[in-house]
Amino acid sequence: MHEGFRGISILFLLMCLAVAAGCDLRPDIRTGEEPPGLVCTDLQGDAVILERLKGKVVVLFFWSGICCGDAVRELEPLYGRNRKKGLEIVAINVGETRTAVETYVADNGLTFTVATDEHSMSSWLYSVSGVPTIFILDRRGIVREKILGDVQIGKLGRMIFKYL
Repeated sequence: MHEGFRGISILFLLMCLAVAAGCDLRPDIRTGEEPPGLVCTDLQGDAVILERLKGKVVVLFFWSGICCGDAVRELEPLYGRNRKKGLEIVAINVGETRTAVETYVADNGLTFTVATDEHSMSSWLYSVSGVPTIFILDRRGIVREKILGDVQIGKLGRMIFKYL
């Protein structure tokens, strides 16, 4: 019994040291791997489930209206030209209220899926530390591209076309 208590104490001490050292316990999303599920809802209140999107090329676009509003608007023509080819865009808003996001979507006529991540669970699961953060998934649901920060829409389009 004494040995068990000692083992637990050592484990607890190691966990405290890891936290104190700033160890990031979030998953590392890597290209070539299947990503975790999303924990967010679209503006109709339905859960966004990646498994249902297999067979399509999926762009997960984590954004905020403060920095990325123009970039999100630029996704609409890209989506319009390519949705029949199997493109699906899921723009996941980070940190804004559902009402603010609904207003933005209505004002800009967005037709692709827009979701809110009000509790930041999807952001945490995808290790989003800044916006925009973009993931491109192939038709099998595998992460093929991970983009941190701004990217010109033409370059993003070329990256997507490789998988359509």
